[in-house]
Amino acid sequence: MIKLYFTDIEKAITFVTNRHNYHHGFEHFAKYMASIGNPQDQFRSIHIAGTNGKGSTTNYLKDILRHSGYKVGTFTSPHLISHLDRIRIDDKWIIADTFLFYLNKYLDDILRFELSMFEIDMLIASLYFKDEKVDIAIIETGLGGRLDSTNVLNYPLVDAIVSIGYDHMDRLGNTLEKIAREKAGIIKKGSKVVIGNMPKYLENVIKAYAKNNHIFNNNYEFNLDKLIVDGKAYPFNSKALYQRHNMAMALNIVRILSDFKINYDGLDEVLLKSSWAGRFEILDNDLPIIIDGAHNQLGIRALISSLQEYDKEFNIIFAAMKDKEPLKLLEDLKVIAKRIIVTKIDMERCEKLDAYPDMYFKYADFKEAIDFGISLNEPLVICGSLYFISDARKYLLEKANLSKK
Repeated sequence: MIKLYFTDIEKAITFVTNRHNYHHGFEHFAKYMASIGNPQDQFRSIHIAGTNGKGSTTNYLKDILRHSGYKVGTFTSPHLISHLDRIRIDDKWIIADTFLFYLNKYLDDILRFELSMFEIDMLIASLYFKDEKVDIAIIETGLGGRLDSTNVLNYPLVDAIVSIGYDHMDRLGNTLEKIAREKAGIIKKGSKVVIGNMPKYLENVIKAYAKNNHIFNNNYEFNLDKLIVDGKAYPFNSKALYQRHNMAMALNIVRILSDFKINYDGLDEVLLKSSWAGRFEILDNDLPIIIDGAHNQLGIRALISSLQEYDKEFNIIFAAMKDKEPLKLLEDLKVIAKRIIVTKIDMERCEKLDAYPDMYFKYADFKEAIDFGISLNEPLVICGSLYFISDARKYLLEKANLSKK
């Protein structure tokens, strides 16, 4: 029998991304991680769950901690540019050779224990962060919390629940209370808990799950263009109103990291420059052209609130996965839309064009949809699936007449 071994990163990533979840729950993965010494517990960590805002909160946290002199690992999903960008240290992707090293070293285990893509990624991230001796790692859940592969973290310093909204109802439940309970499933005994801005009844669901943990709410004020947390004012760098909440989450989390000394000198400048690609990212200021990974009801409504600050109509280019109820999302988008252009990407899960009413412009090729949208020379928003946003962003940045601002 020939032993499987990868030397080509693209073939390796194809192998990893084709690994499905072969088990219900994550107990088999927890047992496997325990069998190799629980590498995920060999560094300090912050665990972040939520329907929306996980990536932006992680990014703000990373920038605050790096400014304070710490070596910071981040594990996020999905990727925006390359599968490798899910695993970073100090904002630098894991390099291909390092990813291949860990994949090949543990390949027999991966096959024997039938690890899925997210489990492989979490395994590699944990080994990498341990070996590189990060001061702290910020770990973002992939889906939900209780059964997520990242929930093998046994001793996070902080568990943060950023937001609760309808998403992945087939797995997380069909009510916000059920979804909140699934997200709260990341909370471990002894960790501090930070709860994002959400209705009181959802806070209470999380607090009931947390029991004796120290619980903190996401407290902040907003005055003109400044965010005020714990009496300190920070300029706000984004036109996306929802990013105020995410920046405040990060600031509230670092406030309770008792073993970390946060450098507040110059932090306002750091946060002013901090940005998370694909979240209300302005690629052209003149029209403007904005891309945003809003792909569920909570995200779409947050996007609309931010766009309404412009006091103008936008042409919308949209593609979403079938399970996100895209027709309902488009109904919401009509509030700020002059035209809606629907398209698709080459993924089985992506909604087909014939599922959309004929009132919408339809393009089978997302690049043609973008070309048409730009040709109108009017304010443009590209939103929907993060997989679509990744492809659209890459295409936009490659176009000769656009440059990232």
